[in-house]
Amino acid sequence: MCIRDRTLTFKVGSPLDLTWEPVVQGKIEATDETLLDMYHDFLTHYEKDLTDKAATMERFSIFKQNLRSIISFNKDSSNTWEMGVNEWTDLTDAEFELKFPLLPQGQECSATNRQSVHNLMAEENLPKFKDWRDAGVVPPVNNQGSCGSCWTFSTINTFESHYAIATNKRGDDMVRFS
Repeated sequence: MCIRDRTLTFKVGSPLDLTWEPVVQGKIEATDETLLDMYHDFLTHYEKDLTDKAATMERFSIFKQNLRSIISFNKDSSNTWEMGVNEWTDLTDAEFELKFPLLPQGQECSATNRQSVHNLMAEENLPKFKDWRDAGVVPPVNNQGSCGSCWTFSTINTFESHYAIATNKRGDDMVRFS
């Protein structure tokens, strides 16, 4: 499924994720001072231009707003996945759409048809929870850039996961096809 929401990125293991994880997860209060420290790390890590002070402060305002949304989302225990900071956290939704125009929302294809999945197995036979990351069979997230072919990335990552399960080559031994 192609996803338009830029904050729907999983942890990529960058130093930012590890350093600021308690803040992003909402376990530590996100004070203005903490957010400013995070923003400086963000600018350095993603090699953002700091020459225009007014633009940098505007980006900081957007960064804070997006980060507060990420924290709010991550604090909600009903969510089954977690948002994280990435190189687009200082963009507005409109700026992101201009930079990465994607396919229209109303796609009609088997990948977005949820009804077919529900008929595969009786719910009572499924485990209540399974985190495949713990099994070492989930490859790291790829940065697809602006190519708009998110389905190919998800397909290859799914294939890599299935191959890892079938061959028992997990974690660092996992075979990458991308």
